[in-house]
Amino acid sequence: MINFLINPLFQSVFFALSSVWFIFISYRNLYFVSFPENEKTQGSNLLLRWKHIDGHTRIFFVLGHFLLLTAVLALLTYIGVLPIK
Repeated sequence: MINFLINPLFQSVFFALSSVWFIFISYRNLYFVSFPENEKTQGSNLLLRWKHIDGHTRIFFVLGHFLLLTAVLALLTYIGVLPIK
């Protein structure tokens, strides 16, 4: 059981699925951000939206991209590009 959890392919799939979930939640919350009345809302400026979102969305955004990076590194380890032992 432990060897299965250490397997880079399993880690890659697990982290990829986790990151997709967190990124989906954060982008959904970023899309439905409500702006104050005095703020110009032309376009979909991510920095403008970032200013008005809550802390949980920011955590999900950062965590999702970190998990996606971890999934890529685990996959590169599995196929032998990164020789980590």
